[in-house]
Amino acid sequence: MKRLYPRHMAEIPISTLLHEFMKKNHREREYQEVTATEIFPQLLPEDLRTMIQRVSVKNGVMYVHSDCASLRFELMNQRSDFIQQINEKLGEAIIKEIVFA
Repeated sequence: MKRLYPRHMAEIPISTLLHEFMKKNHREREYQEVTATEIFPQLLPEDLRTMIQRVSVKNGVMYVHSDCASLRFELMNQRSDFIQQINEKLGEAIIKEIVFA
């Protein structure tokens, strides 16, 4: 019988193990949604990142929370660009809409 993993688990990167675990337990989409919440702030300039309180994703909709109305308006104009960039980095169309609240 062929081994799925080498005898010494130290030879396998933890990222590979995590990815396989998520795939096996049908949690890959949720993992990608969490990854999307980490990608979004990286798309913003450093000074704007501090104005974002929370980023979350549920069922393909990303919710970006900020108290600054002018920031929300500015980001709203770039919504489709953000969706495209996030999905490109994920390699799959995970984010379908972004809501700024």
